[in-house]
Amino acid sequence: MSLDVEDLSQIELVDGPHSEPSGLVGYEMELRLNSSLFPPGMGGACHLFGMLAGDLLRFTLPPISLERWKVKAITFPEDWEVEEFNAFRGLNRANDVASIRAAFKLGPGMPLLAFSFKPRVGFDLKSLEDTALQVLLAGFNIVELDTRHLPLDRSMMMRLIELSARLPDKLQKHVGRLSINLSMRSDLAMEAAEMLCNVCPYPTVFKVDGGFNGLASVQSMRGRGLRDGRKCGPIITCYPLMQNALSQYFPGDQYLMRLAASGVDIVYPGGRPDVGRMVRSLEGAGEGNQVASVRRYRGLSQKGWPMLSIAGGIYPGQLQAFYELLGPNVAWFLGGGVALHKDGPRAGAELCVRIARDAVQKKMKAGKEWSEDISESLSEQADAMFQDRTLLSSDQLRYVSPRKHLSKVHGLDPCGY
Repeated sequence: MSLDVEDLSQIELVDGPHSEPSGLVGYEMELRLNSSLFPPGMGGACHLFGMLAGDLLRFTLPPISLERWKVKAITFPEDWEVEEFNAFRGLNRANDVASIRAAFKLGPGMPLLAFSFKPRVGFDLKSLEDTALQVLLAGFNIVELDTRHLPLDRSMMMRLIELSARLPDKLQKHVGRLSINLSMRSDLAMEAAEMLCNVCPYPTVFKVDGGFNGLASVQSMRGRGLRDGRKCGPIITCYPLMQNALSQYFPGDQYLMRLAASGVDIVYPGGRPDVGRMVRSLEGAGEGNQVASVRRYRGLSQKGWPMLSIAGGIYPGQLQAFYELLGPNVAWFLGGGVALHKDGPRAGAELCVRIARDAVQKKMKAGKEWSEDISESLSEQADAMFQDRTLLSSDQLRYVSPRKHLSKVHGLDPCGY
C-alpha cells in the first residue's frame, strides 16, 4: 500500500465506558480518516457521506457488537475546505449574497421574494405560465417549482426550459425568473442546466434539491464552470432533503454547509424562527427556541454565502417579524402565503411586496431599535387575506408586531439596518 496503516486511519477513545439508560455500555470515540482519501474536487464529500450512512459504522467483531451510534461532529482540515471552495465556488463559479442581490437588482434593504409553486400531482403548463406571470408582475423575483415536481419526460423538460427563457421578456420593471427543478439524473440535469444558461437571459436560475444525487449534480455543474452571461455561474436554489433525515450520521449543519461549499447559492436551512401562532411549521425551531434559531441564522450568514431563506408555511402577517430578526439578506419563500389569498395569487404577491417595502422603510428609520408596525391598512389586509380559505382560526394567522411581540422575548434583539 502507498500509505502506512496508521496514516490511513486512527481511532481514540475519548470517553467511557458509561452506562446508557437502555442498559448498553456507551463510549465516545474520535475516528480520524486520511483526508487524501476524500479529495474534494473528485466528489470526496459525497463519498464520505455515503460511507457514514452506509457501512463505515456497521460492524460486529465478537465479542463486540455496535448496537447504536451517532456522529456528534465532523471536522475537515483547513486546506481540504480551501480545495473544496476552489473547486466549486472559486473563480465566480457560484454566487454569494452580494452577487445575487446585484443580479436581481434588489433595492436597498429589499429582501429577495420567491413563490413556491406547489401542485404536486401534475398541472398543465399554461396554468403554470399564467400563475408565474401574475406573481412575477406583482414584484416577486423567483417562481420556483416545488421539491416534488420534476419534468416527467424530455419533452416536458424542453417545454419548461422554453418557458423559463420566455417569461422574463414580459417583465419590464424588475428582474423575475422561473426556477425549474433539475433534481433528476445527473447527466440530464447537466444537459438542462447548459441549455438554460444558453437560452435564458441572465441571471439564469434553477433548482437542484439536496439529495445525494443533487449534491453530485451541483458539483458537476460548478466543476464544469457553467456561466450564464455574467462573470458568475447560474444561481442554484436548493432544499436540503437529507439535512434531518440522516442527522444521525451528519451532525448539525454539516450537510448544509457541504451543499453550500459545493455551489448551492440559495438554501432553506430548516429550523427557522417560529413567530406568531402558526401551527404548520416545516422544520421550524419550535416554540421557545426563537433566540437560538435567530443566532443560528445569523451565524450561518457570516460567510456571505449561501443566501439563506425562510420557508415552510410562512404567511404575510409574519414577514415584518422575520425581516426585523434576520434582515434583508435572507430570502422569503412563500407558497400558500401567496396562493391562498382570497383574491388570487397576484393579490397575495402584491400584498407581500407592499409589506416588504413598508418593513424596509420602518427599519431604515428605526436603525438598531425595534421598528414601528407596518401600516394599519397592510396589517388588516394580512389578517383578512385567508378569509374563507382555511380551516385555521384567525388567531393563528394574525399579524406579528416587532414591538408588541418580539421585544418581549428575552434575548431577542433586532437586526440593525
